Amino acid sequence: MRKDIFEGQMYKKHLIWILCFLLVACKEKMPKLPSDILQPDAMVQILADMSIADAVAETKAQAGMSEEQLTKGYYEMIYKTRGITAEQFNKSMKYYDEQPHWINKIYDEVQQELSKREATISQGK
Repeated sequence: MRKDIFEGQMYKKHLIWILCFLLVACKEKMPKLPSDILQPDAMVQILADMSIADAVAETKAQAGMSEEQLTKGYYEMIYKTRGITAEQFNKSMKYYDEQPHWINKIYDEVQQELSKREATISQGK
């Protein structure tokens, strides 16, 4: 009887190890990034900035200003602040658009970042 208990425990330990191995082995791997592509965390911050810039430009356009001109100016300011060029951003965006694993992850994180920023602003009121 005592031997059966130990064999059952060994079976459970082996099963746990096998399940852990399968979870690690089946985990979806993200493709490696080329060196000239902006890192995902940088893209998240830039896209969050751009989302806010788009909203501001749209609001100001309702007062008669050119939304296109405002957006262009805001984007240039974002590029300068983040230390990148429009070309770097566009090349990175094109790369990520072709990588569903990455772009979905980035946009999920952009939504989270915008929510964090909104909460920070709300707390400051």
